[in-house]
Amino acid sequence: MDRMVPIRDGVRRATDIYRPGADGDPLPGPFPRLFCCTPYNKADRKYVDVAGHFTPRGYLVAVP
Repeated sequence: MDRMVPIRDGVRRATDIYRPGADGDPLPGPFPRLFCCTPYNKADRKYVDVAGHFTPRGYLVAVP
């Protein structure tokens, strides 16, 4: 899911946010967070795989 997240200089970056869930519904947080910084291609399969590994283990993953 794309979210426009502001960074320090005021630019807003499209960010995919993956969060732990159960039965298709997001679980209430807070969660420890992982940020995967990418130069351009946040749709690269490796970042989806990272999110797929960590969200079931209770981490929120953000990929800008």
